[in-house]
Amino acid sequence: MQFLAESLAITLLGMVFGSIVGWGASVLVGKFAKAPVVISWEPFALAVIFSLIVGLFFGIQPARRAARLKPVEALQ
Repeated sequence: MQFLAESLAITLLGMVFGSIVGWGASVLVGKFAKAPVVISWEPFALAVIFSLIVGLFFGIQPARRAARLKPVEALQ
């Protein structure tokens, strides 16, 4: 479960960082283009859901592999 928790934590950090950078880039582009920037919540929600699915998908395999491993074998 630790691998899965770490995978989700990294996914959440990436979502937060990516959202901040994306919002900042949108504001900068809007200022240079002198156009209003409209950020709707639907694409943001879709990106959050997709990121969580990807984080779960790529976190499950290492978690399963670690769960099958005996503690003595892991220490060697």
